[in-house]
Amino acid sequence: MSKTQKKFPLGIICLSALGLYFLSKKSIETFKIVNQYLFAKELNLYQRYKGGSALITGSTSGLGKEYAMQFAKRGFNIVQVARNDEKLENTKNEILEANSKIKVHNIQFDFDQPYTEEAYSGLKSELENLDDVSVLVNNVGAMSPGKFDSMDLIQANTMIQVNCIPQLFFTRTLLPKMIQRANSDKRCAILNLSSVATDTKAPSMGVYSATKVYNKNLSDVLDKEVNDKNIDVLCVQPGPTVSNMIKVLGPCIIYPKDHVSSVLSHLGQYRSTYGHYKHMVYISLIRYQWFKSYYQRNKKALTKLQGKP
Repeated sequence: MSKTQKKFPLGIICLSALGLYFLSKKSIETFKIVNQYLFAKELNLYQRYKGGSALITGSTSGLGKEYAMQFAKRGFNIVQVARNDEKLENTKNEILEANSKIKVHNIQFDFDQPYTEEAYSGLKSELENLDDVSVLVNNVGAMSPGKFDSMDLIQANTMIQVNCIPQLFFTRTLLPKMIQRANSDKRCAILNLSSVATDTKAPSMGVYSATKVYNKNLSDVLDKEVNDKNIDVLCVQPGPTVSNMIKVLGPCIIYPKDHVSSVLSHLGQYRSTYGHYKHMVYISLIRYQWFKSYYQRNKKALTKLQGKP
């Protein structure tokens, strides 16, 4: 046995090497996160996707409206889909004020209704007649908190319907044309809105969180299926933003404008994002608190089993 082996047993050397490997891996992951959320520069999206139209579902308020406004400012024509004709028209006017050189097309549709071929046939025809959709933003969603022992099942069913079916329907209906467009050297993009709720697993948010996991998994699988077809897929998991329900800023509550700007700086470069760095910090703190709570619970259980005070 060599002097080195006597001084540093093989087990210690292996554990040290393993520790160094994981430390290096974590350091690289941290560097990538910092680079994405603090230093990412937005691509020229109009040039990358050769113009065309950006279709946004749930476009008359909140994040959906901000996506419509920001894509319009970048020169894209806008197709907006929402259920209220008056709000659609008002949003259209605001978009044209921001950029009068583009075109805005409104499609009225109520996403609350259950999916049937008959109910969706008119919408399907309108979508199939659209030309040159380069960006799809699957934004529409609903949230109705409720504990399992007291939740309203009708509201829960509506939430499942609104959060899941449109994302599948719009993607399935528009994807063939988007692939065809991408094959003619015109890249396309699909943004699927999920939520930080996929990670938080908060009480009273069980059904909502489950629908957002569906959104994330659909996006991840879609990305694998089309990543060789010139189509960028981005899963967006926003945290809390100022809205009709949340009217004040907080440490991790941001304006829709700031969130969407950050998301667009990641489009074409990443496959998933929390958007703004504050939402990345938000989810990191939640994970830390969960780990801390988990550790304390298990420590107490172990102490009890060992018969220690």
